[in-house]
Order: sequence, then structure tokens, then C-alpha cells
Amino acid sequence: MGRRRRRKEFRPPPRKLPKIYTCPSCGAQTLVVKIDKKNMYAILKCGTCGISWNTDMKPYEEKIDVYNRFVDVFMSGELT
Repeated sequence: MGRRRRRKEFRPPPRKLPKIYTCPSCGAQTLVVKIDKKNMYAILKCGTCGISWNTDMKPYEEKIDVYNRFVDVFMSGELT
């Protein structure tokens, strides 16, 4: 008698957060977010156009959260 083989289940790999983001000013994918967890401080800098933004951050925030706040500030026109 033949045995039935179990089909291997396909599980897609978990999605990972990006390390380099798109700059809202120049549109290039060269925006880097650096976080200092000890001092709760974040620095965003674009390698193409040179735009930068420094901000305080909350303990639970990650790079994507800081980037989204940066985009909100940039789109509202508060960033010079």
C-alpha cells in the first residue's frame, strides 16, 4: 500500500522594514534615519539633496515612525 505524502505548506517570509527611505524633497531613495536610543534622538539625512531633520523621539518609536513624522512635517510646510 502506498503512503500519502503530506504537501509542504508554503509560508511567505515575513516582511522587513526598509533601511533606506524615499526623500519627499528630491524623490531619490537616499534618506537614512539614524537613531540614538540612549539619548532618544533621531537624525534624518538625504544623501542626494542634503535635507536633514533632527528630532526627539519616544521610547517606543522606530525608524519608520520617525520617517512618517518627517514626511508629515515636510508636507505641511513647516520644514524649511
